[in-house]
Amino acid sequence: VELKTLLEGTEVKTARDMGWQRLNNGDLLREAAARQFDVLVTMDKSMPSQQVLERYAVAVVVVKASSNRIADLTPLLSRIQAAIDNAPRGGATAVA
Repeated sequence: VELKTLLEGTEVKTARDMGWQRLNNGDLLREAAARQFDVLVTMDKSMPSQQVLERYAVAVVVVKASSNRIADLTPLLSRIQAAIDNAPRGGATAVA
């Protein structure tokens, strides 16, 4: 949630903002694509291997940090932003 305020030039909605916090990965991707989101940022490293991302018109950015605490995410901020800016729809980009 705190990462949302650090991303520049990007309109960001969290799963909580959208009421999606209880959705499974497939439903989350389906909803994001249906609502024309460009990118889904997640820390779920297994999402790309468990889902057929090509089915969804949304890019997935997988953040590989030791936790979702802002202190662990801040050092990756420029790489996360670059991945968001360049992520291909229907595919996954990892940021570590």
